[in-house]
Amino acid sequence: MKTFKYTPLNAPIELLENHYSKMVQCLTVVSANFGDLLSCLKPKLTSWYSAGNCMLLSFGEIRKNIFFVSKGMVVAFYLDHTGTKVAHTLFVDGEMAILQDSLKVEKPAMFCLMACPDTHLIEIPTEDLVQTAFPNADSLIQTMFSHQDYKVLERDLLRQYFGEERIRAFFEKFLMVPRFGRSNIIDQDVIASYLGIKKEYLGRLLGQIRKKEAEAEKRTGIKGKIRWTK
Repeated sequence: MKTFKYTPLNAPIELLENHYSKMVQCLTVVSANFGDLLSCLKPKLTSWYSAGNCMLLSFGEIRKNIFFVSKGMVVAFYLDHTGTKVAHTLFVDGEMAILQDSLKVEKPAMFCLMACPDTHLIEIPTEDLVQTAFPNADSLIQTMFSHQDYKVLERDLLRQYFGEERIRAFFEKFLMVPRFGRSNIIDQDVIASYLGIKKEYLGRLLGQIRKKEAEAEKRTGIKGKIRWTK
């Protein structure tokens, strides 16, 4: 994965009501208690906008707060034995971008969190969440982590596919990412790293898919099952 030019988060912005409502709706799926908790915490929530690649958590840092992705994407990555950045988890619209070690046991982070361009975030202060949820805070946070376990499996499940099927499965999973042309959300380096392939191989597979679909559309006059962004 290439070296990104990191930019700081913009100054806090006004908390949009539709973003707050989305967060309440998504988190009450995790636990019905979140509805009342967020209502109490609303004055302490901070809304952010990431215009570029903004670091939310760096290696070795202890980050206690939770970020809810109200629009866009957050990437968790680590360094492999060669010092190369490897994308590990992709948090998208409607999900909480959290790393358990840093938040739960206050260990220095072994992963980084990076907000992608054009991403809106709502920061939830964990200390205030714990105080508000007392005496049920530990149970609530454990429920939250349990709900996140599937995120760890997403990448491994995608890597069970080979060649073009792996690429198709990725874009079916992350429909907000345009397949053809330049994306202002996520770079192809990140996609290739996440899928465990080289960027050049990703580009070649995308070219093959685009050619096959163009031929099929010309032959049948019917577009593919998924409407890709060109």
